[in-house]
Amino acid sequence: MIPEMLERLRDSDFEDWLTAALIDSARQQSPIEASSNDQQLSRSAVTDLWMLEIAERNGNIWRGSFHVEFGPESNDEGQEVSLEERNGGVISFAINTDTGEMRIDSEGPSDNELERK
Repeated sequence: MIPEMLERLRDSDFEDWLTAALIDSARQQSPIEASSNDQQLSRSAVTDLWMLEIAERNGNIWRGSFHVEFGPESNDEGQEVSLEERNGGVISFAINTDTGEMRIDSEGPSDNELERK
């Protein structure tokens, strides 16, 4: 959930704002331990996020997608931590405009999942 989302839903630049908020959120993830060499990595190695689009705005559930790429990331000591290969793809999401909850799911969340909250 992104706290400001409910305040910004009707903004003309909502998709741009949401893209920036998702990028910022990915960068602020708390560190986790790497299993191979006890280095600290962030949860996300998002190197690029673009083309966020809300394609369906029906009722209180809005659906869309964005493109994302994952790649190498530096740890706190300035050393680059590389992933075996760069990967990415298109990620689907749904937003409940009543609660501000956003679900990100590769198969797309059902309306029932969001409406139960």
